Amino acid sequence: MGIRVLKPIEVKPSEERVVPFIRDSTIRFEMSIFGAVMNYAVKKRYVPASQRFDERPKLKTMRRDEFTLEEYRKLHTVSRKWIGEADKPSSAGIGLLPTT
Repeated sequence: MGIRVLKPIEVKPSEERVVPFIRDSTIRFEMSIFGAVMNYAVKKRYVPASQRFDERPKLKTMRRDEFTLEEYRKLHTVSRKWIGEADKPSSAGIGLLPTT
């Protein structure tokens, strides 16, 4: 059995599917998965321990907007009405919270 030398192939980006923006949370998620795969490979001694990486890239934390006071009041009002229209006591939350 000889060693086969593979010729590099030319890879061209697809014109059909272009990803305009990749979020930092996607990168963080994929890095954690790749880190788990590499840790498994090191544990099984498929790769040397020097191939393990512990540092993560510095990425922005994406935060969602909070409810405005008007939105919160609307949510609270609708949810109270929704609970009041419940058919079963368990759906209305009766007996779920301790009373003081």
